[in-house]
Amino acid sequence: MLKIWPAFRSGEVVSSSTDFCVEGFPFSANTFAYCSVLDSNPLLRGAHHTHQPGQVLAAVSRGIPTALVIRNPLDAVESIAIFDGGVAAAHHFLGVYIGFHRRLHGVIERGGVVVCPFDRVIADVSYTVQALNSCFAIDLETPRSSAQDLLTSSQKMRNARGMLHRSTYEDDLGVGLEDLRAAIRDDAYAPEAIELYQRMRSYAPSIESVDPDFDS
Repeated sequence: MLKIWPAFRSGEVVSSSTDFCVEGFPFSANTFAYCSVLDSNPLLRGAHHTHQPGQVLAAVSRGIPTALVIRNPLDAVESIAIFDGGVAAAHHFLGVYIGFHRRLHGVIERGGVVVCPFDRVIADVSYTVQALNSCFAIDLETPRSSAQDLLTSSQKMRNARGMLHRSTYEDDLGVGLEDLRAAIRDDAYAPEAIELYQRMRSYAPSIESVDPDFDS
């Protein structure tokens, strides 16, 4: 199986000392969401970046405030395929996307996690923290850093984990980016993945920004 993220580290896994959890499918703004929580709450211990539904279920079973970051599957899988693997990876990870989120649909319905859509997470630096506070009746501090500073922190974290940015795409068979996007849209898994994403997104809280620099 293609490996597009490094093995997770022990400090990233849910344990008795975990204060919060931010998890999601790869390339769904996991790092940005995690950094936004830690920005003004640096002493907290967060579980993150295993990209495994079991991590979310473990956090829920312990009553740990948990944010599940979700992204449109076509975009998430495109990012994976650009990073590594091309069209073959795209087909594989559309199926993985479905399996990942199916396992979590029950805890989403029960309110065991708060759903944080990619676009809201990156548009408003305070969204993830406010969503956690609202869902779990906690009082985390909202980020003080700007979106650009959080993007810089996120990139440094990705680099440290071996997730180096790739800005261009052409796979070994010479398939360009537009062909890749068409292959993802036309994939047999795509309709189910999109329907699942839309269903999960309906559970996301509607939160107004507290960031005076935020432009909706």
